[in-house]
Amino acid sequence: SAASDVYKRQTFYFSKETRTFKDITKYGDTKVAIEELANRHIIFGTSLTKFSPNAKITRSQFAVMISRALGLEVTGENPFKDTAGKWYETEVQALYEAGIISGTSATTFNPGSYVTRQQAALMLDKVIRYTGKAAAESTPTFKDSHLIAENAQSAVGQLQGLGVIQGKANGKFDPQGALTRAQMAKMLHGVLDYTD
Repeated sequence: SAASDVYKRQTFYFSKETRTFKDITKYGDTKVAIEELANRHIIFGTSLTKFSPNAKITRSQFAVMISRALGLEVTGENPFKDTAGKWYETEVQALYEAGIISGTSATTFNPGSYVTRQQAALMLDKVIRYTGKAAAESTPTFKDSHLIAENAQSAVGQLQGLGVIQGKANGKFDPQGALTRAQMAKMLHGVLDYTD
């Protein structure tokens, strides 16, 4: 897609100027997180001037950002048929090899599907553990914590305890809700700040 092409081109965009986007001016702390990650070439806009903060983020986009943040490299063969030859193939494979992300089957990754908030918590929890800086496990205290999958409870609890995850205005976490690009930037920035 055109957005993917822009995303790919910006991978090689280096500038001493502060990277910012026209559509994030009202996002406060999240704007700062977006700009800092953009300056580090970890996240990119959907165009050279727009970030599309409310757009949903795909598995491939999320994988690329985490892989680049950690500076991961591939060591083996790509197991996923649906990422072969794609602009995100290397980053997805590297993240898979690091044990931070898994496929939807042994040979598929489903790169275009959207990341839920609970899935993001699971992956970011694995990032923290990968860096060796796991925090004490805790139980999430959101109004809808009972809706969080059992295998994601400790991940959400840890990230909530670290201040990486905040609930929505209604006090709920919304585990099955699609993660937005702005939410992703705020969460990833928090994790990278915690793990140095």
